[in-house]
Amino acid sequence: MLNKISIVTICFNNLSELIKTIQSVNIQSLKPFQHIIIDGSSNSEIKNWLDNNPQPNYREWHCQRDKGIYDAFNIGLKHVTGNIVEFLNSGDIFSNPNVISIVEEFFINNPAISWCSAKFKVYKYNEYLEMGEAFDKKLLFRGMRKINHQTCFVLKTLFDKHGGFENYKVGMDYDFIARIANENYKFINEVLVEYDNTGNSNILYLKGLRDTIIIYEKYYGFSLKCRLWQFRNKILYFLFKYDFFKKLFIRKFK
Repeated sequence: MLNKISIVTICFNNLSELIKTIQSVNIQSLKPFQHIIIDGSSNSEIKNWLDNNPQPNYREWHCQRDKGIYDAFNIGLKHVTGNIVEFLNSGDIFSNPNVISIVEEFFINNPAISWCSAKFKVYKYNEYLEMGEAFDKKLLFRGMRKINHQTCFVLKTLFDKHGGFENYKVGMDYDFIARIANENYKFINEVLVEYDNTGNSNILYLKGLRDTIIIYEKYYGFSLKCRLWQFRNKILYFLFKYDFFKKLFIRKFK
């Protein structure tokens, strides 16, 4: 059976960012099986645009208020009918027109895997930095440092097995990855996504550090190494307000 890739995009009062994401999906050489848009906006701008502009037959949209990002993700999951799921938030874009084709071929060539992730580019300190490494369960205490949900392509059966997203303001994706940490995984050593750095995980960075500790200790018990690592990240967060430390960080990724 051919893989059927379903992309879920959540959005909130940000039509211009959503259009960027839509365009990056539309130009894919291999089209997705589904592109599901979950619009939780407080106004009708996005709904009006989607209703009044021609859309491909693989795109569907559901406009309703939600309880937050985790809830919007779960609403999207309810509409997924493909067997592989990816969450590409509004403002995030595929890095090239062959991303879906690359992922499709990767799952064909690695039939035993249940999920994968890839490299990504993130806009920080006025330039794009290439990041992302293979997931390593032993380093899970470090949080989402080397992986992000935009590059994760996950079999729908894992959501059926482990459930959807829990009610965390920032750490809902980290919590899900903690639950699937023992499932068969493989890394795509290519940049697949350019990541919008204005989302909750960056705006609420310190809240995300606290979520990481809560989530990690929920599954693994009290962890001094997790608490020390997140304290380290908190210190770096304040140091990066100074140009000297920003330059050191950027140099590391060049």
